[in-house]
Amino acid sequence: MSGARALDQAEPPAVAVDNTFLGPLWQSPLELGADLVLYSLTKYVGGHSDLIAGGCMGGADLMARVGEMRTICGTTADPHTAWLLLRSLETLHIRMERAQNNALILAERLRADPRVSAVLTAGGPDASPEQQAIFEAQCKGSGSTFSLELPGGEAEAFRMLNALRLFKLAVSLGGAESLASHPSSMTHSDYTPEAKARSGIGDNLVRLSVGIENVEDLWADLDQALSAI
Repeated sequence: MSGARALDQAEPPAVAVDNTFLGPLWQSPLELGADLVLYSLTKYVGGHSDLIAGGCMGGADLMARVGEMRTICGTTADPHTAWLLLRSLETLHIRMERAQNNALILAERLRADPRVSAVLTAGGPDASPEQQAIFEAQCKGSGSTFSLELPGGEAEAFRMLNALRLFKLAVSLGGAESLASHPSSMTHSDYTPEAKARSGIGDNLVRLSVGIENVEDLWADLDQALSAI
């Protein structure tokens, strides 16, 4: 953030942070010096996979300009979507806390499972020391979305994903229900092989968005799916 403000310009660029993955509970970019914070409200804030919306927050001066562009572009949420978001805000803390607790339990068990090569959580033991230091300085929690790497490649990942029964195969995240996806062939399918390699997206990578179901039911589903590899 300091780098952007150090640029020799009459008006340094605003620092905008997409905080969708950690949500309003586990990281506060504005308190850390960001000018704007962005959310896909579809995810944790909406939390029920029944709306599409986005949000932008920041200081009054910048938000006045954002509001002007919103009026010009017509990106105001419809009344029903606004009502759904207000409904969801009533349970935001409960949902995010329950989902993170479930994710922490599952990640710990998966790390101890010989059928899994690596478990990639925000600031976790598989992260670099630099990333761990950033996590400790900025984050209040790791959230409920994480990835795991399986021995093998696409065939093994597909066998696991096809065997899941409680986890649904979908690319979204942050809902009350648990989701699983294969980034290489789904969210990042348009990346070149070189771009995937730079981003650490292998064919053996599976992403999980853990929901609020009974954690033992979720573990039973993962356990039987891993046995299908």
